[in-house]
This record gives sequence, structure tokens and C-alpha cells, in this order.
Amino acid sequence: MRVWMFLLVFVAAVSMLQAAGSVTAQKSVQLTVYNSNFALVKDVRTIELAKGINQLEVEDVAAQIDATSVLFKSLTAPNSVVILEQNYQYDLISPDNILNKSVGKRAMFTRYDANGKAYTDTGIILNPVSNGGLVIKTDDGQIVLRPSGQVSLESMPEGLHPKPTLSWMLRSDREGRQDAEISYITQGINWTADYVALVNKDDTKLDLSGWVTLDNKSGTTYKDAKLTL
Repeated sequence: MRVWMFLLVFVAAVSMLQAAGSVTAQKSVQLTVYNSNFALVKDVRTIELAKGINQLEVEDVAAQIDATSVLFKSLTAPNSVVILEQNYQYDLISPDNILNKSVGKRAMFTRYDANGKAYTDTGIILNPVSNGGLVIKTDDGQIVLRPSGQVSLESMPEGLHPKPTLSWMLRSDREGRQDAEISYITQGINWTADYVALVNKDDTKLDLSGWVTLDNKSGTTYKDAKLTL
């Protein structure tokens, strides 16, 4: 019993002491693209951490990221930051995802009678959209299957993000700003090379020009990236 009490107190203490670290936009980014539809991304950002436990989130990462390849390291003080937890948040905000995560919550929706007249009603969501369609139990006890019209919720469910997001729980031995590198592999980037040769009329000289076409379908942009092919 004492062990359980200690664990509960410890978890509660960690939750209370967490600080939200801040992240700037990309300071620099290196992109190594292979002609097999994948690339290595090295993204350097300035972060600000409090001493102790920090929760850090980075948006604008590739949607096709290989989450198992993600590495985080401090460039300023590599021995001062310890990774306690790392997550890739890929549940994005969309109508279906909002409804799927709102099971058990109250909703307001529109129903239509036989004459097409609209009625607004409220109830509890019983079944997610992903499991065969939306099911709502109204306040008067009716079970409504796949209600038509607009569905409104009182609040946004937790765990949804506007963009793919990497998050960390970090323990820092120092307070202040430092540069950190986030590296990962992503699918959806490829390149091809094209060449044009121009020969003079005597066939003694040749001008060769070429260009590279980069096809980025990874789900994010890499502004001013240092590119290696």
C-alpha cells in the first residue's frame, strides 16, 4: 500500500512540476534526399527550457515521418537534457476525428421531419463515425442513427492537432535557451535529373546542361534548406 501511495504522489508531483518549453521556427534545416522516395531531415531550432521537467511540442514536421527514426539532441548542452518520453501526435483535426473522440459527450444536431422541416435537438454521442456511423441518444431517450444536418459540440476533444506534431517530456539541468537538433526520416520526397546536350555543327564541342526536379509530397515545407542529393 505504501508503494502505491508513493507512486501516486510521485506521478502527481511530476505532473504539477511540468513546464511548457517554447520552440522557435526552424533555425536551419538540412535535407538529404535519396532517389528511393525518402529523405533524412535535420531540423535545428532554438528552444527555451526551465530547469526540471519540460513538455515540448514541435509542429510543421513531415506527415509521412517514420516515427521510429526520430532523434532529439541538444547542441548547446547535450549532457544537460534527458528525454523521458517521446511521442508522434498524428491525430489531426477533422470532422470525423472530432466526432470519433467525442463519444460520451453532449452534442447538438439537426433532424428533419417528413415534410423536411428542421428541428434542433441535443443528446449524447454513443457511437463514433468510424464504427458504422454516428449514433446519438437524445435527451428524451430516442436513439438517432446517422443524424443528418449539422452536428455541434460544446468543446474540442483533447488529443487532436492542426498539424502533425512531435512531443517530448524532457528533464533539463539548466534553465534558458539552447539550440536543439531534431532529425528523422520521411517518405514522400524524391528527385530526378534531366540533361540536355547541345553539339556544335562540327561535332567537336558539346554543351551539357542539367537540372534536378524535386518532388515533395512529405506533408511539410523545408524553407531555405541545405539540400544534398
